[in-house]
Amino acid sequence: MSSKTGRRGEADLHRTVRLRNHLASVKRSFSAMEYTSRFRPIADVDQETVAVWNMLLHLNIKRAVKETTIGAALGDILSTVGVTALGQDIHVSGHFRTKQRCHDWLKDFVEDRDDLVALVTKCHEERDYRDLILYMEGVPDPIPARPVTPPHVPMPQLQSQHTPILDDGVIDDRVRTKLAKIRPHVAGVLAGSKTLPVYEPPDTPYRDHIRRLNVPALAGNPSLILHNFGKRENIQQAAERLFKHHESICVFYDASGAGKTTAMLERLCTIFGLYFSFKRSGWIGSRDMEDMLTSLDVSNRFSGNVFSSGKLDLKALENNKNITHHRLSQVLLARLTVFNIFLNMFRDHHPNPTREKTHEAKILWTLIQVAPMNLLEPDVDSFSTLSTIYLNASNDYLQNRIKELTHAITTTLCDLDGRSSLLVVFDEAQVVSDLHIGSFASEDQKAERSLLKAFITSLMSSGPWFPLIVSGTALSLNSVIQSIASSDAKVQEAPIHQEGDLSRHDDFVAYFSRFVPPAYLKSVEGELLVQRSFHWVYRFPAALVDLLLRDGFRTPHHVLNAYVQCMTKFRPIDYEGEPGHPSVSIQVDQSYRCLDFTKLDTVFNTNHPLIEHMRNMVLGAMLDEKYDASAANKKNVYHPDLVDSGYARAAARLAKPETLVILAFARWLDQKSEHRFAPYLSTRLNIPHSRPFALEHTGSLYLADALDGTRPIKDLFDFWGTPPAWASETATVVRCHRPPNGDMQYQNFNYRSEETSGIRVVAQRRTIAESLEWLKEPNSAFLFPDKNCGPDCLFLARLQSGKLIWIALQMKNYSNQQLYDDVMDKAIYSITPKYFYVSRKKEPAKTSVQHTQRFTAAMRTLAKCDDSSFCVLRAVVAFPAIAQIGSTVGLAYADDQHPLATLKMNLVLKNDPSRFLRILAWDYLGVEQLAMDTVRPASSDSDPVPLEERLYVEVNADHDDEIPTSTHSSPTLPKAKRAKIG
Repeated sequence: MSSKTGRRGEADLHRTVRLRNHLASVKRSFSAMEYTSRFRPIADVDQETVAVWNMLLHLNIKRAVKETTIGAALGDILSTVGVTALGQDIHVSGHFRTKQRCHDWLKDFVEDRDDLVALVTKCHEERDYRDLILYMEGVPDPIPARPVTPPHVPMPQLQSQHTPILDDGVIDDRVRTKLAKIRPHVAGVLAGSKTLPVYEPPDTPYRDHIRRLNVPALAGNPSLILHNFGKRENIQQAAERLFKHHESICVFYDASGAGKTTAMLERLCTIFGLYFSFKRSGWIGSRDMEDMLTSLDVSNRFSGNVFSSGKLDLKALENNKNITHHRLSQVLLARLTVFNIFLNMFRDHHPNPTREKTHEAKILWTLIQVAPMNLLEPDVDSFSTLSTIYLNASNDYLQNRIKELTHAITTTLCDLDGRSSLLVVFDEAQVVSDLHIGSFASEDQKAERSLLKAFITSLMSSGPWFPLIVSGTALSLNSVIQSIASSDAKVQEAPIHQEGDLSRHDDFVAYFSRFVPPAYLKSVEGELLVQRSFHWVYRFPAALVDLLLRDGFRTPHHVLNAYVQCMTKFRPIDYEGEPGHPSVSIQVDQSYRCLDFTKLDTVFNTNHPLIEHMRNMVLGAMLDEKYDASAANKKNVYHPDLVDSGYARAAARLAKPETLVILAFARWLDQKSEHRFAPYLSTRLNIPHSRPFALEHTGSLYLADALDGTRPIKDLFDFWGTPPAWASETATVVRCHRPPNGDMQYQNFNYRSEETSGIRVVAQRRTIAESLEWLKEPNSAFLFPDKNCGPDCLFLARLQSGKLIWIALQMKNYSNQQLYDDVMDKAIYSITPKYFYVSRKKEPAKTSVQHTQRFTAAMRTLAKCDDSSFCVLRAVVAFPAIAQIGSTVGLAYADDQHPLATLKMNLVLKNDPSRFLRILAWDYLGVEQLAMDTVRPASSDSDPVPLEERLYVEVNADHDDEIPTSTHSSPTLPKAKRAKIG
């Protein structure tokens, strides 16, 4: 604890005393309630865990107030502390579980904000947040733990001064006037004289091809979801297979791009139904539901939280039920009214319709619901405007009319195809599953519920609407089950998933190729476009095709590059594209369902297993590690927010990594200032059997940062003998890439740069043929060749003069203080070019020599040099043992053309990508040895760094926060055992 003197210190002290007095009074008032908590108090937490929390909280809060003040960021700070405490079963008030609740609480309940700011400031300065958590423990929850079940209150008539109730006759007159405008358009749709407009492409050489596709247009843009709508082969069988539970409430959820909306609309082509969307995407559907939600937001009688006073407000709850029931009834009645007109007109045209005509009618009615502004009144949403008329109707009027139309419609449907029920679809239901939480209560009135409960309950009470499909991105099945549980209809829930999406190569090519002009598709550029599109967009082809059609296939590769950059903030470098620029403006909007990871913010700093898994997936892709989805699923790291963000698929839970998703998540980690490799490498370094491989990655990543063109090579390596002249030059790691039909390009490598999408840092090869292929077509900066090849790692570096040299690394993980002579001898042999594939233990085989010659010849070609200028810097990396090249060791393999050196490990320790090597050093060598081995900074004339400072490393170059890496301060990393691994 720190002490303060002077007036400022006295003021802080007085504020703290007043705040603690306030806390005592809060506790006294709260103790009167009957309350049982499943949480443990902060006092029961061990000191080691508290120390880790304090460290994490300090770093997070420091970032939060980096460009503002504690007072301005108070709500965000309290939510950060609250989420961290709850993640460890430490009870804090429900007011601190989300940022929004924190801000609401600060606005409505905190009288003396200065006292709270003083307490947070004090905790932040002392890096001890226990007093703040203690305060947050004492604030009453917004919901009492054991509310009393109230008596049943009859539903009152809807009354509102802002929504006047009109006479039934007035409503009927207005409806008749509106329907008179709608009927001619319905008749035109049934007669075939009114259809969706066809997209008109720009004037390009492929204009006629795009016209022949007959892609419908909504708001002037192509709508691929309506292309060949309802005409897919075996659509009936596919729909029946997907929607097996005919009399169930189905929950349909998956990530963006999984084809949810397409599947549901195709289902409506096989069975008459109603389609409602809570959020329009790409001009699909009516805005009646969105308008209805807006009317709830502006209603003075609708309460956003029926528990705001600390106990259930029964009057507010009943008000909310009545208002929501009225709003949904007006939307439902508007849809039923138009549907009844459609059915009557269809029967007038076809008194005895065939099965084909009935199927056609189902498609037409679905299209009317999907595109009302195109097929009904021009540029008018007829469903929404009719619903607005019913806004002024009484509740009795709405219910009576719904009952009459229900009877008439179900009678007609029974005659048409033998069904007496009507399918109802709630699409984009995730919008209301998270909206107005607290506006409704569970059946036992103990838990908060959202609008989704009210809508499902209201719909079920209005008529025989089964089956009901509730669909949404990352929609929670539990939310729907909780909503169903309070209704009179007890049905079996049936979660379903989409199948047969475009994640398979053949399916993707078949779909994508339909839209590409045949002449272009047969060209080299066209074949490359299909190949690149599958690699990049994977399950998002519709968005890319939409952009290509709008561009008229002028510059398809430019369009693809711009789309990838828009989604991920990375620029593809696998092909620059055609001359010129795309004519279409590519912006992030709802039409393209941009990958969004903001919903994961709440669990990012809570050590949630899903964040660890996602980070490992990204880093595994960068380091060419094999991804094991089954292992991740066994750890139960699945989270709905993964699906909502577009990261994962629901059906396959955590499926194989996708390039677009991996890049987008990597950018999100960068924006979080997250040292991406440290947790991944430290975990693998902590496991003895994976430590040698993790050390290879650690050394490679260190050199990727160290060789950045700012320091001479001799500052990083200790050379044996006289260093070559170029050792005084700076150097940069190079990544090679050959564009189609082009020459090899050499780019400075920076895996954090926005200017490259070369996310793969390392390429691991398992056979000689694969290693040789990499030298011809490298796809990463570092090569880990096959096990028959001597070096552990090979990469190209460009000197300041422009000359390209190879650097070959041999890495040794030994626990003794110094590498033995024979070990050092083997290491030098393995990185000498003429022995790359030649064994030391037996007479070299002819094939081994040939492999070596072919391999080194390919190295010379890639480095653009001949035999005389071919140069390989041979470097030995050892840890924690010291690698020293003596006067006799390695003489047998001396090579003037290829200099020999060891990597300066003191610099590696200071800039360790894993932040874990010091822990190993501590474990291997002990405190005494580590204290004797003084580590110096990069400058040789600097003072030695004290031991206590050397046990800390920076989080990253942009922050001066330091995190202890001693095994004694990291409870998540058990102490490594001594090991001697060659």
